[in-house]
Amino acid sequence: MSSSPGKWLSQAEKLVKAFANKHGAVMRITDRQLSAAFEIGSLHALLRFYESQGYRLEPRNLNDDGEYRYLTSPSGNPSNFSWVEAIGSDGEFEIRQQVRIQSHIDDDIAFTPDIVVLIKGAAIEDSK
Repeated sequence: MSSSPGKWLSQAEKLVKAFANKHGAVMRITDRQLSAAFEIGSLHALLRFYESQGYRLEPRNLNDDGEYRYLTSPSGNPSNFSWVEAIGSDGEFEIRQQVRIQSHIDDDIAFTPDIVVLIKGAAIEDSK
C-alpha cells in the first residue's frame, strides 16, 4: 500500500517533532556547531560538484587513525587539519578550509574564507 508523498512527509515531521520534544536537551546544538555543520555540508557539496566535473578527489593529511579532520575555525593551524586534493584535466588543486588569504594590495589586508581552492602546493605560511 503506497501513500502520497505529502502524507509521508507530514508523518515524518510529526515523528521528528515528537522526538525533539522528548529529547530536546540532548539534541540542542550551539550556533557554532550549527555553523560548523553548515560549513562541512558546503564543503561536501563543493566536492560533489568537482567530482561531477570529472575530478578525482583524494583526502590528504588524515590523522593517525586515517580519519579526516575538518577545520571549521579560523583559529586553527591549517597544517594540522585535512584537505582534499582534486586532480583534473586542467591541473591539480587543494580544497581547504579556513586558510587565511593575504591581499596583493596591502600586507595588512587579509580574510579567511570558509572554503578555498588553491593550486596544489601553494605556500601556506604559519604566521599571525
